[in-house]
Amino acid sequence: MTKLSEEDTKKIISYLEEKWRGRPCPMCQSGAWSIQDSCFQLMAYHSGSFVIGGPVIPLIPIICNNCSNTVLINAILSGVIKPGEELSKIENKPESPMDKMSKDA
Repeated sequence: MTKLSEEDTKKIISYLEEKWRGRPCPMCQSGAWSIQDSCFQLMAYHSGSFVIGGPVIPLIPIICNNCSNTVLINAILSGVIKPGEELSKIENKPESPMDKMSKDA
């Protein structure tokens, strides 16, 4: 699991302020959003097979505090991650006991 740095969080907030301009949630019309503090990845579907080393899209979830509608923001296009850049600005969180158990299984 990875966690966004404070600098990266400021970048995504600035990007959302510029692009969204205070727009409410399209599902419930609430204007209260939360930015997930982690970056996730979307991988291409390969008929149920897992492809190691395939292309991925780094995404940052933005979640409506009222109805839980979730919008995925591309971390590259929003400027949080540069194309081809390692996720060096993203800090590694300590591994949880559950993570360790799943690796041992």
